[in-house]
Amino acid sequence: MNFSSSSKLEHCDVAQSELVLPNAVPVELRLYRLREVLARVPVSRSTWFAGIQKGRFPKGRCLGPRTTVWRSDEIDRLIAKVGETA
Repeated sequence: MNFSSSSKLEHCDVAQSELVLPNAVPVELRLYRLREVLARVPVSRSTWFAGIQKGRFPKGRCLGPRTTVWRSDEIDRLIAKVGETA
């Protein structure tokens, strides 16, 4: 495989430092893979990615060229927000 300096991580516009919470925040943070997100938010895969494009759902964080995760606090906030409007 030939990986150039503009590697396959171009779609990842989030710095890895954003995955670290400040020490002052006493929150248990989990990182969810897509399967786990869709188990908590009952939408289809295509609806999830369309929602990300429209800004309704949070963007994932790239851990590698084929690994994207979502922060549990962002998913919890999304679920709470949807629960308030229902």
